[in-house]
Amino acid sequence: MADLAASAPAISWQQPALPCAPILVPITHMKHAGAAALDRLEPLLKDIRKRDSLKEKSRGCFYRAGRGFLHFHEHGTDIIYADIRVRGDDFERLDVSSGAQRKSLLRLIDSALADGKASLKR
Repeated sequence: MADLAASAPAISWQQPALPCAPILVPITHMKHAGAAALDRLEPLLKDIRKRDSLKEKSRGCFYRAGRGFLHFHEHGTDIIYADIRVRGDDFERLDVSSGAQRKSLLRLIDSALADGKASLKR
C-alpha cells in the first residue's frame, strides 16, 4: 500500500502575530475573496479605508508604501481569511469570519501601522 503522507501536498503553517489568537492556519492556495465575500466585509473595509497610510488599489487589496499589506480570501460560503503583512516579507493568515475576529484584525492593523508613518483620517 502506498504511503499516503508521501503523496499528500505540502502545507506550511504560520502562527498569526499577536494580539490575535495564536491559532495555526494553513497557508495554502485559496481563492481571493470575490464580490459577494467583499460585500459581507464592507463595514470592515470602510474602517480599513480610514487609515491614510493604506491605499486600496483594488477592492479589498490594501497596499502600504507601494507594497502589498492586506488582502482577503474566501473558503466556502462562510469562512473569510485576511492575509496581512505585519513584519518581514511573509503574510500571516487570520480568520476574519466573525465580528470579534474583525475587531482583532483592526487592532493588528493599527499596531502594525504604529511606527509613526500611519495616520487616521478624521
